[in-house]
Amino acid sequence: MKRVLVYAAAAVMLSTTPALAAADDTSAAAMFVTWLIITACYFFPSIVAFLRGHHQVVPIFLTNLFFGWTVIGWIGALIWSASAITYRRLT
Repeated sequence: MKRVLVYAAAAVMLSTTPALAAADDTSAAAMFVTWLIITACYFFPSIVAFLRGHHQVVPIFLTNLFFGWTVIGWIGALIWSASAITYRRLT
């Protein structure tokens, strides 16, 4: 589960690297920080689910990834990530 988030973040970072290399150092740093903040805000429901140890991190991440651009999808993923965590007993 952790690896999915790390691989997705790495893929996004690698896809935007050439655009950052074309600008000067100051604007490249500002663009990177801006990109980082926007990405963190976009994936906020996934981050919340991961930090809370939610039992459905991957479905929340996929919902956030594919439907987060719609406001309803982002809000739905946020509500889902903040919902109660249930644990199954192995008996």
